[in-house]
Amino acid sequence: MDRRNVFYGTAGAVLLAFAVILVNRNAAWDNNLTLFTAGAVTSPNSERAQAALANELRNQADRVRDPAQHAELIRQAVAHFQRATAIYAGDADAWYNQGLLYTTQETGRPR
Repeated sequence: MDRRNVFYGTAGAVLLAFAVILVNRNAAWDNNLTLFTAGAVTSPNSERAQAALANELRNQADRVRDPAQHAELIRQAVAHFQRATAIYAGDADAWYNQGLLYTTQETGRPR
């Protein structure tokens, strides 16, 4: 009987700990930008996380009308693509998208 109580107590504590982690993590799933930002912060050396955040920042830039906000989002996206390619230089998509954003920076809008 004692072993069973220890088992249930331990299992309950573990489940409670995971429930707290789950509730705290739910805020990151609000939208793509918050999710990918949380991923890049949690795993700063992940090429995939950096590239995903860069892509989402580019998508956000395409949706805004304010030129200053558009330029800032593009600048942030370029920085994350640079980080992604510095982590893993073999990602052709990251290089391609980074090049597109350089063109966007020069012209102010995508071609």
